[in-house]
This record gives sequence, C-alpha cells and structure tokens, in this order.
Amino acid sequence: MIRWFLLLFLALPVCADEFESANELYEKGEYTAAAARYREQLQAGESAALYFNLGNALFKAGEFGRGIHCYRQAQRLSPRDPDIRANLRFSRKEVAGAFAPEETGWRVFFRYLSPQEWKIAAAGCAAMLFALMGASEFLRRKGGGLIWPIRVFAIAAPSLLILAWVGHQAWDASDEAVVTVAKAPVRYGPLEDSKSAYVLRNGEEVRITGTKNEWRQVLNTSGQTGWIQGEFLQRIEARLAE
Repeated sequence: MIRWFLLLFLALPVCADEFESANELYEKGEYTAAAARYREQLQAGESAALYFNLGNALFKAGEFGRGIHCYRQAQRLSPRDPDIRANLRFSRKEVAGAFAPEETGWRVFFRYLSPQEWKIAAAGCAAMLFALMGASEFLRRKGGGLIWPIRVFAIAAPSLLILAWVGHQAWDASDEAVVTVAKAPVRYGPLEDSKSAYVLRNGEEVRITGTKNEWRQVLNTSGQTGWIQGEFLQRIEARLAE
C-alpha cells in the first residue's frame, strides 16, 4: 500500500521552515499549493526527501506523471529507501496496471548504490591505494612493506572504477520519459493527420527511440510503438518543469 506520510529528515540544502510549511499545506489537503512550495525549494538544491514529498503532493493532485518523475528522482538520490520504492511501485501499478515497469536484470544490482555512492566508492578505493603506496615507501626504508595490501587495492581500484562506470550506465535515463497529460494519442506517423495507434495515459512511462521536429517516437511498456508530441512528455533526466 502506498505510504503518503512525509519524510521529515533534512539531508538537504532546504530551509527547514519552508519545508515544514509545505508539509502543513499537504496535511491540510492543499496538494497543489504544497507541490508549488516544494517545487520552489528545488531551486535551492535537490534532496530525496524533497522529491519524495513533491511526488506525493503531485500524485494526490492528480498529476501522476510528474509524481512518478519525482519518485524516480528521489530513488536516484536514495535508492534503498523502502518508502520511495513502495510509492513508486504503487503509483506505477495504479497507472499502468499489469504493464507497470519493473527493474530486472543487471540494473537491480547496480542500482543498489546511487550514482554518487558509486563515485565515492571508486574514489575512496583509489585514494587508499595511493595512501598504501606512500606508506609502503616509508616503511620500505625502515625494512618493512605493504606488498599484499597494495596488490589487493591495485586490483580493487580499477575494478571499482569499471563498476562505477557500469553503475552510471544503469542509472542512465536519457531516453526515458513519462506522460504528463490526461490522454496522449500515439500516432502511426509524426503528423497530426496520422492515424491514432493507441492512447497513453497520465503517468505511463515510455522509451524514446526517435525524434522528428516536435514529435517523439516511443516504445511503451507493453511493446507498442508510435509517435507522440514531445510536449506531452517529461524526460526522466530533465528537471521538473515549472
């Protein structure tokens, strides 16, 4: 079941008073006003808590696509948070039903850490290698050494760099988007006169496979393709539109 409570922790460059005032609007059921307040705070910086609460407010206000967009941004910053994962899963089921996208395969492993965490792990391992090399040189002069630890980190450091690169690819959503209008007709061709193939609903996620002027060729979660106007979509990697 979706969890609508607000995240109150502040790992964020966000003013606590403004954050709390937005929470109060949400609790009063003024979801549109709360969403506007949360969105303003995004200008000061991102945080998982802010995206999560904004996603809740937008979803409650009926803006399912933008709500899912926010949950995905929150997950990118805090991938192991159970409430973010639960709300994203529930909202996808509500919108797409049996065709709700699920993370599978190699991405499940690499998305256990956020992109930033992968970078920190790789940088930390490399820093440890250089520190051990410096310490080994000092100890060598005194008749000692750190041969085996250096060998271990000499293997681990480049391995983690490769894993960090793959982890970055796992989070890449440059060709993914979500529908942000109530009903978006998908046509057989990139023209207004082209016959409608099917209709996408607010909140459905698609993969962009082509572009022609203001039109986007998309592939939905059930494997159907077609052309849709770009203004009906919000790219996952783009900041939430004002």
